[in-house]
Amino acid sequence: MPVTMTADGRMIAAVRKSKNAPRGKDRSGIQASDLVAAMTDPMQDLVQNPRVEKPRVMIETLRFRNDVLTAKDKALYEMMLAYARMDGIEKPRHSIAVADLSKFVDVKNLDRLVESLERISDVKVTYDFVEDGERCCSKHQLIVSEVREQLSTGVAHLSYSIPEAIRKVILASRDYAMLEINAFSKFKCRYTSMLYQRLAYRAGMDAAVRKPWAIEPAKLAEELGYPMKNFSFGVFRRDVLLPALADMASPNITRFTVKMDAPRGSGRGRSVKMITFRVTDTWKRMEERRAATLSPQGMKAIRQADATLGHDELPSNAVVARAVTATGIDEITLSDGWRAAYERAKADPKGEAFPGLESWMLLDAVKKSGVGAGFYMFAEAAAEASVIPTNRLPVKAAPAAAEQAPVRTVRTPEETEARQREIAAKFAGDILDQLAGFHSGREFKASFAADHFVRHCDHEIAPWACAADYMQEFSLLSNALRALRRVDDATRRRSLSNLAYAIKAWDFYKLTQIAGAVVKSSKAGTAMTPPPAPGRIHRLKGFIPTRQLTEASAEYDFVDPAYAAGAVQWDDRAEVDMRPSDDACPF
Repeated sequence: MPVTMTADGRMIAAVRKSKNAPRGKDRSGIQASDLVAAMTDPMQDLVQNPRVEKPRVMIETLRFRNDVLTAKDKALYEMMLAYARMDGIEKPRHSIAVADLSKFVDVKNLDRLVESLERISDVKVTYDFVEDGERCCSKHQLIVSEVREQLSTGVAHLSYSIPEAIRKVILASRDYAMLEINAFSKFKCRYTSMLYQRLAYRAGMDAAVRKPWAIEPAKLAEELGYPMKNFSFGVFRRDVLLPALADMASPNITRFTVKMDAPRGSGRGRSVKMITFRVTDTWKRMEERRAATLSPQGMKAIRQADATLGHDELPSNAVVARAVTATGIDEITLSDGWRAAYERAKADPKGEAFPGLESWMLLDAVKKSGVGAGFYMFAEAAAEASVIPTNRLPVKAAPAAAEQAPVRTVRTPEETEARQREIAAKFAGDILDQLAGFHSGREFKASFAADHFVRHCDHEIAPWACAADYMQEFSLLSNALRALRRVDDATRRRSLSNLAYAIKAWDFYKLTQIAGAVVKSSKAGTAMTPPPAPGRIHRLKGFIPTRQLTEASAEYDFVDPAYAAGAVQWDDRAEVDMRPSDDACPF
C-alpha cells in the first residue's frame, strides 16, 4: 500500500479499491496443506498453523438470537464452516466424520457432542448483507444437520448444510479476516470467539491505516451478544472482557497480540465511556514471507553435499531465503546451523537439537511435512537464540576391518549331491587310470607297486566317502574295502575297478551288489591267496584294464574272482539283498 509523508509530517495512504478484486469464489480461503489433519493433530497444528478466511460482513453483522451456545458449540460451528469452505462452500451439503469433530473440541462422549449439535441447529441468527446492490436482512437457522451412523461399522458422520445466504456472501466477499481456526477450540469464554474475529480483522490491516479500535461498552456488549438488562461495566469486564483477553493470550493466539484500555471518566461514578483495543501487526509465517536475494557464495553453501545428511534433509534455496527475510540471519549461518542441529537430532532423538528445540519435534516435523517445515521450526528458534551453534559432531573413525571367516555358500540338497557326484567321478577316474597303468589323466604311463592300491581301500577317502550320505548300505561298502586290503593284488585291482565304475556312474544299486559279493567272497575264503612278493607287478593273464572298455562291451569285468567262484549269481533284473548278517561278517 503506497504511503506518502506530507510537509507537516502527516502520512497519507493511497487506497485503491478495484472492482475486479478477487472474490471469495476465486480464493481457496484455506491456509493449510491438510486442514483436517491440522485441526485434529496437535503436531500438525504446530507445523501448519492453519488459518481460515471469513468475510468481514459476517463478522460485523451476524447476530445470535436466543443464544445458548457454549464456547465449544461455537468452536464446532467454526470448524464446520471451515470444512465446508475446504469441501466447496458452493455445495448444498457436506459430510464430516464425527470422530474429527470430537478430536477438535476434545469431547469423547458422543451424546454430549450430539447435544452440542442440537443447540447449534436450534439457534437463530440475523444478518444484514448487501448483495448485488440490494440490502438483505433475514433471520434463519445457523445450520441444518443430522448424524448418520453406519450400523455395520459403527462409524458416524455429520451431514449438514450451510444456509444459502451465507454461502452467497462467502463466495462474493472481497474483504475478509484470516482466523486461526484451532484457536476456537481453546477458548473457554463463550464471548471470546466474537471479540476475537473483530480484532483479527483489524490485525490484518496495514499498519499505516490501522487505528486503535474504540467502542462504547454497551455497544460492544450488544455486538458480542451479552445480555443488556441492567448493564454494568464492572460485571461485563469481569465476565466477558477479562476472560476473553485471557483466552486470546499466547499460546492460543499466535498471530497478533492485543491490549485493552478502559479509562474511567471524571464525572459521577467515574463510569467508563469508551473501551480501546490496540492490536499488533499480524505475524506471518516464514513460508509466507518474500524470499531474500542470496549471494552466490550463500547458494553454493546451501546446496553443498553433506557427508552425514541426505539430499532430502537439506533445505532449498527458496526456503532458506524466506528464513533470511524473517530472521535477518545470513544464509550461510542458517545453513550451517541447520546441518549441525539436524545431525544432533538424528544422533540423539531424545535430546535437544538446538537450544529450546527438542530433537523429536524436529524429526517429526521433517518426517510428516518435509525438510522445509523442520527448517522453519529451526529458524524460529535460531531467531531467539543469542548464539547459533554450527560445530558438527566428531566423525567416528571407521573400525578396523576384523578378519572375517570365509563365507560358506549354502547349497541346496540337489546342488550338494551334484558336487559330491562330481568329486566321486574325478577320484574314481584317477583310480581307473592307475589301474590301466597311467598316472591320473592318462598322459604318462606308470608302474605301481603291489601294495599301491591298498591305500584306496579306505572308506573315509574319496571317492567312497562321497556316497556316505546317499547309500543306505554304506557299511557294506566299508566292509568290502576293508576286506580288499587282505586279498592279493590282482583280486584287489579287479574289485576296485568294478567299484570305481559303479560309483563313477553314481549307481548305488550296483555298488551295493558288488560290495556284497566282495564281502561274501572274503567270508567264504574265495580268492584269498597270499599276496606276491613286493618289487614285481603281478598281472593276471588276459587282464584288460576296464578303463579301455567301450560302452558296447561290458561295463564291469565279470572275470572278477568273486563272480567266477560262484559266490554270487549276478542278475541285473533281480534285487538280491547282499548285506551280510551282523554276526557273520568278520571285518
